[in-house]
Amino acid sequence: MTSRRVSLCVRTCLAAAVTLMVFASRVSAQVTVVLDTADSDAVDTGIRGGRYASTNYDRQPLATSVDPAGESWRALLKFNTETEIPKNARIESATLVLTVAGGGTSSRTLSVYRVAPSFDEKVATWQQRKTGYDWLAAGGDLALRYGVATATGTPGSQVRFDVTALVQGAVDATWEVSRWTRLAVVDEGSADANSYKQFHSSEDAVASVRPALRVVYTTGTTSAGEVAAPSGALPSGWTSRDIGAVGAAGGATYADGRYAVSASGRDIWDAADEFRFTYRALTGNGEVIARVEAIQPVDPWTKAGVMMRESLTAGSRHASMFASGSKGLAFQRRTATGQLSTHTSGGTGTAPRWVRLTRVGDDFTAYHSWDGTNWTRVGSATIPMADTIYVGLAVVSHLDGVLAGAAFTNMAVNALAASAPPPDSDTGSTLRLVHWNVHHGGRKSNDVYDPDGLVRWMASFDADLFSLNEVDSAANAAGIVSRLESRTGRDWHYYYDYGIALVSRFPIASSSSCVINPAINREAIRVEVVLNGRSVHVWSAHFDAYNATYRNTEARNLVACAVKYPEQRILAGDFNAGSTTTELNYLKTYYIDAWPAAKALGTATNYDGNCDGCTRNGRIDYVMASRGATRLVLVSARIFDTRDASGVMASDHKPLLVVYNVQ
Repeated sequence: MTSRRVSLCVRTCLAAAVTLMVFASRVSAQVTVVLDTADSDAVDTGIRGGRYASTNYDRQPLATSVDPAGESWRALLKFNTETEIPKNARIESATLVLTVAGGGTSSRTLSVYRVAPSFDEKVATWQQRKTGYDWLAAGGDLALRYGVATATGTPGSQVRFDVTALVQGAVDATWEVSRWTRLAVVDEGSADANSYKQFHSSEDAVASVRPALRVVYTTGTTSAGEVAAPSGALPSGWTSRDIGAVGAAGGATYADGRYAVSASGRDIWDAADEFRFTYRALTGNGEVIARVEAIQPVDPWTKAGVMMRESLTAGSRHASMFASGSKGLAFQRRTATGQLSTHTSGGTGTAPRWVRLTRVGDDFTAYHSWDGTNWTRVGSATIPMADTIYVGLAVVSHLDGVLAGAAFTNMAVNALAASAPPPDSDTGSTLRLVHWNVHHGGRKSNDVYDPDGLVRWMASFDADLFSLNEVDSAANAAGIVSRLESRTGRDWHYYYDYGIALVSRFPIASSSSCVINPAINREAIRVEVVLNGRSVHVWSAHFDAYNATYRNTEARNLVACAVKYPEQRILAGDFNAGSTTTELNYLKTYYIDAWPAAKALGTATNYDGNCDGCTRNGRIDYVMASRGATRLVLVSARIFDTRDASGVMASDHKPLLVVYNVQ
């Protein structure tokens, strides 16, 4: 007897939405599978820390919590995607569904991770994954985070995680021979006795409340099924062709100022490219501009944008400015023929978006814009190219053999004078950095959720970069940035992980996360911004609120993470400790605490009634520059009073602004 519920349909899949006017179709079998039968295709167990770290909880309800005493719960699950889904399947969607059985009444934000090694649900504990094998890190060996969702306090309510990318990786045997999908559900919020959430397990007698992995996949699509209409009706002087050995031919059409392009191709990356190029020749200095109206993303890295290219060979030098399906904006280039490519992030965003490239001599500069008037510089590169090059529109599906579509308007190729490109948006010499614990993404000190009020204050600080702690989810971070862009009328770039967001008005040149507490997988995050021609690496961290031993570990590991990157370096965060504690004294061995340093300069500004430098009941939020950051010169520091007429603050922490000159 089969252990899955399956539905089968046949659908016609357009290679782009109707609005893209792209011209290919394919027919593929679509199958829906629900994996929820205990022991055959769904297996789970709970694990608990502290005094219960050696206890197995198989065949009991699942749970999550962040316990102040360290007795936190996590849920481990695995699903049989090995025998129930064919290896060559393309995962259209995959959703993990949990049903709340009980627990605390407050809502909690939960994360789902891939569990790296196998585990035996009958044996697994907080310390051990199977007989004779401990976890490398207590609490489960967690790999990347793949989804975030909110669990309410209402029994019977469902929690849904999008785990499409995780299931695709498992089905493709990306990480190991086994193609089972293994997951951990983790609460990464603040420690709270009310954080406990209980969920029905796979052994529940009622099938409808068991954990379920709902997967929609397709099979049977081949490049032979991809049929693109021939190119035609392009403006005079324009040509469209595939570059590299694409798996399905693309095409391009033009009508009423709108270009519609379809493309296959593995990628525009590494040492050789596969994509569709719609182009004309350009001699000398010039620019290419277009508005990417829409993208049909068959892959998160489906890309559409403008390109300047030396030749039509696969390994040619090029400079490109792209919008992607869901991976943000990117300045990508190959500076030498047949060599590896380079990437600079332009921050989050997708279509519609204006993109632009300029060439002056061998200097290429990439920009993006909301309106085609106010441009944000992403980056520049020196790339030796011939005097006459090819410029135009580049599209790649990033799923070779499957066509993606993109639409463009406002296409323009213009000559430029032999002068420098327009001034960069990041050449200023002043960095205004605000650190703020924003209390679960916008809760005021009376616990009323008011993200609009939070962002009103953020916009008033005239900041260049924000370090935000207690941002409850990726969606919460995106919402804050969206509100900030609407209120300020400018683009903002951000990087989010582990409840922390770094938000910059400057393009983010690079970003990363680093584990600072392996016992609980706590991370700090980093972004690199370029000011006055210098890279500044800004770290944000949120130390443990209850355990001084944890904080000491986190302080040491944060320093170790940061030192891997060159000066200039800044640390910011809610370190949950006073300035004379062991953990802060360790940090101050390597970093200069901005508040007392600004006091010594006479440029520290507090408000009446607030204790010295206090950001909550005491001074627990900090900004610090490395003692080796000789190009960062402290100007001032200020703590803002966000109380309204009733004495309610915009958060339960006070924002700290620190200003540096970048020399």
